[in-house]
Amino acid sequence: MKLKKLEITGFKSFMGKTRIVFPPGTTGVVGPNGCGKSNVVDALRWVMGEQNVRKLRGKTSEDIIFAGSAGNAPMNMAEVSLTIDNEDGSVVGPFNEYSEITVTRRIFRTGESNYLINRQPARLKDIQTLFLGTGTGKNAFAVIQQGNIGALTDASPEERRVFIEEAADVTKYKARKRDTESKIKSTRENLERVGDILAELSNQLASLKRQAKKALLFKELQQGIRDLDLILSGVEYLQLGRKAKELVSSTERTKERTKAAVTKRDALSSAMARLKLHTQETTDTIEVHNQKIFELKRLADRDENEISHQRDKAATLETEVTEDTRHLAESGHKNRELTEEIRSLRLAHGDLDQVVTDLDKQMEAAESRKNTVRAHLTTLEKESHSASSRHMALVAREASVRHAYTSAEKLHETADRKLKRRDEDLATARTALTSATEKGHALEGEMTELKDQTTELRDHLDDLRDSINALKRDAAGMDEAIKGKEIEESRVRSYLDTMQAMVRNLDGYGDGVKEGMDHLDALGSASQGVVADLLQVEKGYEAAAETALGSLLTHILVDSRDTALQGAQAMEDKSASRCGFLPPGNEAMSAYDGAPLPGCRALADLIVVDGPLKAPLPALLSRLFVAEDLATAAAAREATDHWVAVATRDGSLVDFSGAVVAGTPGASASLLKRRSDMAEAEEKLFAMEADLSTTRNLRSGIQTELDTRREALKQAESEMGGLLRMRSEKERECLLADEQIKQGKKQLTLMDLETEQLLGDLADLEEEMDGTREQLAAAQGELAALAQGKETTNEKLTLARESLEKAEQAIVELKLSLAREEARHENHRSTLKRLTDFLKEGEELTRRLTEGIEKKNRESAASLERAAKLEAGLETAFKKVTAEEENLAVTRHRLARFEADMAEKEKETRELAGLHDELSDTLRKEEVELAGVLTRGEELKTRVSEQYRAPIDELIPAFEDQIHDVLEGRSEKKGLTDKLAGLKRKISRLGDVNPAAVAQYDEVNERHGFLTEQQADLTSSLDDLEAIIRKINRITQERFIDTFHRINEKLDEIFPRLFEGGSARLVLTEPGKPMETGVELMIRPPGKKQARLSLLSGGEKALSAIAFVFSIFLLKPSSFCVMDEIDAPLDDANVQRFNNLVTMIAENSQILVITHNKITMEHADILIGVTMEKKGVSKVVSVNLCGKELPTEFEELNTAPV
Repeated sequence: MKLKKLEITGFKSFMGKTRIVFPPGTTGVVGPNGCGKSNVVDALRWVMGEQNVRKLRGKTSEDIIFAGSAGNAPMNMAEVSLTIDNEDGSVVGPFNEYSEITVTRRIFRTGESNYLINRQPARLKDIQTLFLGTGTGKNAFAVIQQGNIGALTDASPEERRVFIEEAADVTKYKARKRDTESKIKSTRENLERVGDILAELSNQLASLKRQAKKALLFKELQQGIRDLDLILSGVEYLQLGRKAKELVSSTERTKERTKAAVTKRDALSSAMARLKLHTQETTDTIEVHNQKIFELKRLADRDENEISHQRDKAATLETEVTEDTRHLAESGHKNRELTEEIRSLRLAHGDLDQVVTDLDKQMEAAESRKNTVRAHLTTLEKESHSASSRHMALVAREASVRHAYTSAEKLHETADRKLKRRDEDLATARTALTSATEKGHALEGEMTELKDQTTELRDHLDDLRDSINALKRDAAGMDEAIKGKEIEESRVRSYLDTMQAMVRNLDGYGDGVKEGMDHLDALGSASQGVVADLLQVEKGYEAAAETALGSLLTHILVDSRDTALQGAQAMEDKSASRCGFLPPGNEAMSAYDGAPLPGCRALADLIVVDGPLKAPLPALLSRLFVAEDLATAAAAREATDHWVAVATRDGSLVDFSGAVVAGTPGASASLLKRRSDMAEAEEKLFAMEADLSTTRNLRSGIQTELDTRREALKQAESEMGGLLRMRSEKERECLLADEQIKQGKKQLTLMDLETEQLLGDLADLEEEMDGTREQLAAAQGELAALAQGKETTNEKLTLARESLEKAEQAIVELKLSLAREEARHENHRSTLKRLTDFLKEGEELTRRLTEGIEKKNRESAASLERAAKLEAGLETAFKKVTAEEENLAVTRHRLARFEADMAEKEKETRELAGLHDELSDTLRKEEVELAGVLTRGEELKTRVSEQYRAPIDELIPAFEDQIHDVLEGRSEKKGLTDKLAGLKRKISRLGDVNPAAVAQYDEVNERHGFLTEQQADLTSSLDDLEAIIRKINRITQERFIDTFHRINEKLDEIFPRLFEGGSARLVLTEPGKPMETGVELMIRPPGKKQARLSLLSGGEKALSAIAFVFSIFLLKPSSFCVMDEIDAPLDDANVQRFNNLVTMIAENSQILVITHNKITMEHADILIGVTMEKKGVSKVVSVNLCGKELPTEFEELNTAPV
């Protein structure tokens, strides 16, 4: 097994895919500190199955995934693939047939991981097994990580033993031993479980055997009940059939009589229909006459109203004509006034037109004068502007020179002031730099304190989150418990509600009790309940109380003896089922006054009697006793002459006469038991409600605590946020302080440079000021000469501007006059238009009024004419009304005769209806009785069919003889009924029966036998596994001792070569316990006494550890060896001897050495350089030092021969 290549992607500092090919011989891995050399060894260990991240120099699994660098984002996955050359077939196991084996391991930031062998999914155990016993596993001696050579010398004897076990090839035996011990533990647990199950099954078998015997008896009794029930059902079925035939014949006869009555009723109905038709026709005629009379009267009323309306309309129109005539006269007057006013306005409007024309002409003359003056002014302004330009240029020049001088002077003053301020600023800057430095040191202290507070608060947050999670789990468990308790409470409550409903509905009592209660309600007498519902019997004594009290339990308690007699009489009158009525008081019986009966308890002590039962029962109860068994009861009854009865707990009785009664209790026992069960259910429900309330309170407490913790967590997170913000602020302040220090130092340098520059600027400014003074004097002389000519031009400009101003003022006054006259002109025009419009409206009003008066006069005349015509038609209408009223009287007389005939026919119809109802009632009763018989027959058929899974017609023939014997009187039905009741009592005495007990017994018995066999097999397997353990212990011990002695021999050979003298040996710490003993390494360097490793120097420790490891290699050469800087503690002479041994080992093993030592590099055949061209990202470069031919894959890595 040789290393062929290692492919790394995203593992630690290896970002991109990196491939390292391992040639035969010695390969050195070199590079500067921190470039990722040891990450190659970590990758090897990780891909070979190392699970402890700390041994890979990390804390969490995410630490081995590339975390990113400047310009490179973090990766989400790390993958390492190791390819092994298996040409020699040294790999043991299912992969032996492959010439190459590639082991791949991946891990994701989400925590998921994958293992593959030859690209097929595998388990971690498969990878560890692959390297087991080869010396190359995760804990083997072939891979020595950085610093581990020193750790080997400081290791405990037990830890050092692991290397010898690996060399002895016993690790696979130890792994097999662990698996075997796990199997032994599992087998023992299974054996214990099987034993427990067998014990439980043995207990079940005895119980199931009794249940099976009981089930067989139950089945036999059930068959007898089935046969008797079918015989009685057959008898009832045939009897119902005969009864049904009789009822069908009777029903047919009744139907014939009903049909005859219906025929006669139909004839009368036809006659009545004809009479109704005549009556309706006569009624319709009357309605027609009434309608005509109504219509004539309505038309007369309408004409009268119309006459009144037309006369009123004519009067209204005459009034309106008078009013319109007045309005017409007023309108004519207004129109004449408007015509005169319009004529006057038109004359005035013509005068205003002339005034406006004159003003326009004056405006044109004024504008011409203004233009002439403006032209002369423009000429003068041009001359003035030219002079002003020259003057401005000179002024600007003089100002510029003056400004330059003033600026130079100010700059000189400013530079002087700056120089003084610079000295002050320099002192201030030095003080600020000192302050910033001190502040930076203070901030560093505060940052340290904040980091400590953050760590402490983070631990507190973790504790709070853990406690919250624990409370959540408790709350979830409590919720489940509450849910279960609520379900159980609901079940008990439902049972109690059902029982209470049964009590209210009198379920379990006979029909007589229900009928008796109904009769009392009908009589208006209130019952006080049934005796059984008013008693409370001590648990376990219900059967005794039922036997002793007998039918008294089903009596109805009433308020008086009269009520009892009324109820009994009502039951007798109705021939109802049997029922008893118990009045208050029972003077016929006195209380028992004798001595207590031996071995008995008074029934009165076992029953709580309260309320209305206090009066009638105490005397009776005092004479009733309860014994444990029948013999005790009989003896107690014989021991007294008093009139008493003794019952037993199982329901037997020695009555008042001494007669012994035994057998299964009746239904009333279940009534008393029901009351007891109800009381028990109420107590249980009360307890469950209390328990549920307690549990809910506990859950509420947990929720309160959870809310408190959550609030505390929220507050702590808020505090953490505050601390982090404060820490961020302090970090910002630290950065700011550092920046201030840098800026302060930079500012001091700049200030020195500025001081030098200011001194130079002062000299330049003084020279500039001397030249500026001369230029200023020349400019001022030219300005004085130009000012004299400019004054004359300004006087001419003033006169021209005054003339222009006067011309413009005249134009303004003309414009104002023109505007006033135009406004007057427009005002006259608007007024004229408005008056013209008013005149047109007045003329239109006059025309409308004239037309309206003419129209209203015509309408008034038409209304008077129509009123006269309507008055003439009214007399004719009144005559027609009188004629129609006479016809109506004749028709009403004819209707009265029809109605008398109808009344006679209706009387005959009612008599027939009574007969028909009587026959229908008889028919209905017969049909109801027939339906009842048929229903009972169908119910019987349904019950038998559902109960016995076959139609009754198919079941009866099997019992035909027995059924005919009963029907023909040769056998009594009562005897069969009594026999059926006896069988049912026997089944009742059996109690609860498990019908599946026979099958369950067979099943459990079969399982018991199977588990017995399994127990024997497990015991045998346990013996075999313990034998395997003993064999493994023997082989492991033999191999370990043999390897121990052989390594000691090799150590004795190698140690003097490394130390140039001295000796070393291995010693067992507990020779008497070879399976547990540790291994101590005793060293005697040249010229020194023998000592333990812990007493040696660093170099001696390293050489001793190397001697120990190389002794193992020489005894059991591993296919490869990885050494990470194990030569670091050695001097040059020892390194040379170390490399000589490495060369010797390299003859049989592949060597990978990570080193900084030049001597070790010289001994390597190939150098693999690890660098970091980019910060945080490792890169591999290889160099061929020996110049020998290498595999093609290795050449692809840019190998350069030297």
